[in-house]
Amino acid sequence: MENAKIIDLKRSFMQSFTSIGPFLDIAAIFASITIISLFMMPLVVLSAFLISYTTIYGVYYISRRHSSNGGYYSFAGKVFGVNAGLITGFFYIFYSSLVLPNISLFVATFIYSSLSSIGFNFLYSQDLYAILFSLSAIILVSRGLKLSSFYVLMFGLIEMAAMLFYIVFFFSYSPGYTNPLQNFDVESFFTGVMFGMVIFAGSGSSIFISENTRRSGKLVPIAVMTSFTISGLILTLAAFAMDDYLGSTGLTLYSHTGGAYILTMLMDQNFSLYAIFLSITVLSAFNLSISYLRAFISALDRMRKDKIIPSWKTKFQDSSIDLFILFLVTLIIVIISNFIGFFNMFLTILTCVALSYILVHIITAIAVMKDSNYMIRKPSFIISLISMIFLSLVLYFEITYDPNLYSNIITFAMVLLSTLIVFAVNIYRRKYLTKVTFGGKISQLQ
Repeated sequence: MENAKIIDLKRSFMQSFTSIGPFLDIAAIFASITIISLFMMPLVVLSAFLISYTTIYGVYYISRRHSSNGGYYSFAGKVFGVNAGLITGFFYIFYSSLVLPNISLFVATFIYSSLSSIGFNFLYSQDLYAILFSLSAIILVSRGLKLSSFYVLMFGLIEMAAMLFYIVFFFSYSPGYTNPLQNFDVESFFTGVMFGMVIFAGSGSSIFISENTRRSGKLVPIAVMTSFTISGLILTLAAFAMDDYLGSTGLTLYSHTGGAYILTMLMDQNFSLYAIFLSITVLSAFNLSISYLRAFISALDRMRKDKIIPSWKTKFQDSSIDLFILFLVTLIIVIISNFIGFFNMFLTILTCVALSYILVHIITAIAVMKDSNYMIRKPSFIISLISMIFLSLVLYFEITYDPNLYSNIITFAMVLLSTLIVFAVNIYRRKYLTKVTFGGKISQLQ
């Protein structure tokens, strides 16, 4: 990855904004929330947005305190020591490797369902859509940070404009008001909040390119908080607009088919609305993939500088090998998905990523508390304590009530494997630990 400071405020903002994938959330995450919470979906999104202010504070704190592309693992290593940093880093590698394959699965399912409604599809078309999508994102990211930043900024502005347009459209053409409090259930609400918090999982991705950002100690915190606030407000409005637009029957159908049902409704009104919605959903997924890949590749590059993972030592750049391996992971997951279903695999991995996101942010919250010297008078300590409590509650509801046992097992396996790797290193490769550093610029906060 480039070392030049080529990222300014607007590009740092759009890195976080597109990493949330706001338009994609309408077709994917909102549908996952609706399966669990149905009419409560807007309240779940609103609650997830407000609760996530406490979790995003940890990212905000890190971006002010520690300018490093290592992000969470680097800060954990600085605060807790090398073992905690390594466990967090390996865990980050495992779950981040699932993000591109999962987005590709959704895009393949979404395009397949959408085109089936107009009678266009063929054998193994879902496989082809997923492979072409992931390959396109990988090729663009491989061209460098400068070029990908331009496309993320341009496509991000288009996505934001489309979001605002469809919010106005949904409110304008809604058949009536849908009461989100009907059939309220506490268990379904909190489980839905867990999925709702996934919406904002990428909001802190600007920290992973902070070493490439001008005046990162000032610009990255601003970008993180403004992108989170703006995207949260837009998504909350979108959730209430969709609740009214779809109505009681529509919400039930939407929970089973996702954005494909919205496309069916739009097709009945105007083909242009259908075509634009389909295109912007894929564009949002593409933006999200590029932003996540940039953050992930930057973090891997930082890990090599920190002597955590080795160089591939080939004639190709390490980042190129990393991207190729990610493509192979995507290919394997696509093949497996043919046996258990693309959408089923998507939901399973989505839950794994959600659980992983919550675990990493619990670690981040505790790290901020320790960095605040556990002084209860400090706002950083209080906010992080609240964040840890909220995240722990949501994690409890997810593990206790989620019927997707496979997701819980896979997530536990990733945590266990990360811990075992570090445990083995402590026994057999002690010298390795003395070489590990957690580079980056440290700032003193007042």
